[in-house]
Amino acid sequence: MRGETIEFRDAVVAQPCAPPQACPALDGVSLRRLRAGTVLPEGGHRLAFVVDGTACVCRGRAAVRLGTGELLHLQPGVAGGDVCRAEGLEGWLLVIGDACGLGPAMCDPGGCAPAWAMGQHARGRVSDGHLGGVAVEDPAWWRRELEALDGELTGQRPGREVAVRARAELLLVAASRCALGERPVEATDVVAEALAVIDTRFRQPIGLREIAEAVGRSPAHLTDRVRRETGQPLGAWIRERRLTEARRLLLETRLPVAEVGAHVGYPDPTHFARVFRSAHGLAPGAWRATHTERSAGSTEASAEPAPAG
Repeated sequence: MRGETIEFRDAVVAQPCAPPQACPALDGVSLRRLRAGTVLPEGGHRLAFVVDGTACVCRGRAAVRLGTGELLHLQPGVAGGDVCRAEGLEGWLLVIGDACGLGPAMCDPGGCAPAWAMGQHARGRVSDGHLGGVAVEDPAWWRRELEALDGELTGQRPGREVAVRARAELLLVAASRCALGERPVEATDVVAEALAVIDTRFRQPIGLREIAEAVGRSPAHLTDRVRRETGQPLGAWIRERRLTEARRLLLETRLPVAEVGAHVGYPDPTHFARVFRSAHGLAPGAWRATHTERSAGSTEASAEPAPAG
């Protein structure tokens, strides 16, 4: 009717994105300055990059020394750590949690290590009994990308969610390429083949002799190559692969602890519990309870509505 006022009751006005921690699309992506005491948490991808100075990341009984332009990449399923020492340190810690939905950075299938093995240890460089970080090819590029990601996370520009995800995934790909590039070319095939055998047969009784036969090398030769390339003996890789799967089953299934152990190559529950406790400081059941509670707490926090503003 002419002259009648029309009231639009259902109009919705677009609001700017809430703070980074409240944006659903940014769940699981965080970036912080790397300092003494910084914790590399459990779960997800954790990329620690040193722009300047030095840092020592303690992980249980092991330590990784990082210098200027060096990177430490811990993949999902690999235990975390903390920066126990630092000197003149300037750096970043990027954490991409499992909830983010970004898959593991995949590498070229032509002879690379399985995804679970990548990023756990720097290859080929040991100093004073400590593993060293992986040197990146272009430190300036890493610094620019991390600063740009920080700008996206703390800003409110349009398309922020898309930009954060794209930059995070690009950094994952770059980290995986760094890990591959650190491995000497002549040893890549043998070590990768051995890790691939572990990846497919870890649920079965398997040891050095079986793996050496599978890759066509003598046990002594394979032992030397794996230790020299990865800084760890072959048995440690078998144990880590089994524990990686055990952690996944403990979190993602309701299988009894004894069945979890049997599924990953430890038919004796007592032996499984001893190996798991030695690696994680907790029995499998206690570890499951602790991490399930943390996961539930994170889910509840992310489900809370963003504050109006």
